[in-house]
Amino acid sequence: MYRHSFYPLFFLTILMVAVGQMTQTLYVPSIPMMAGDFHVASGQLQAVMACYLIPYGLSQFVYGPLSDRIGRRPVLLIGMMVFLVGTLTIQLIPHFAALLAGSFIQGLGTGAGGAMSRTVMRDRYSGAELNRANSLVSMGVIFSPLLAPVLGGWLTELFNWRAGYWFLFGFGALTTLALLAWFGETLPASARSAAFSARCEVNSPSAAIWRWRMPVRCTIHSSLVSRIASRSLLYILCAGRA
Repeated sequence: MYRHSFYPLFFLTILMVAVGQMTQTLYVPSIPMMAGDFHVASGQLQAVMACYLIPYGLSQFVYGPLSDRIGRRPVLLIGMMVFLVGTLTIQLIPHFAALLAGSFIQGLGTGAGGAMSRTVMRDRYSGAELNRANSLVSMGVIFSPLLAPVLGGWLTELFNWRAGYWFLFGFGALTTLALLAWFGETLPASARSAAFSARCEVNSPSAAIWRWRMPVRCTIHSSLVSRIASRSLLYILCAGRA
């Protein structure tokens, strides 16, 4: 069926992962303006990244088993809706605490895309085809955290720092609509009990390591990307102040 062919699934996977990755770094060039609006030191804005990354990584421990129970599609849609709620929290409540709370909620939501990015490909492919699919997904998602600070700086210069979050809200909403329209369930109901049992299997230490590997790796990778993106030189260049 067309909706289950590789390229539509590939495109949707790129979209759902890009939402989470762009959220990590898009606000970085806006830090001075945000600090001024909230009357806090720029260093306190580092808490935004922590509030986002911690739930982003840890929520994947929940989304994985949950998707084995109810399917991948509902989990992705739930995650995107949570992300939209978090973004609106930041936009509609003009307090620094709301920025931190909204970032936490955003991380809870985008963790679904992080958890499902490899899982949906594993549902559809195996062997050499799975390796090829994962390689293409990895190449596709590498650009979003690099482009996000540039886009964030441009939006901040043209409008203000909230324009970046409105962009994230629009991007998240379009991604949600795309998932609703074109993402077909990759784990049929008949296979869910077996998938959940396999995930819960604890007969060997290697199985336990595998279950922890992806969420931990996502959190570490996200931390490294955000640290690189927040370096002062890139910060100045993206803000157009070089």
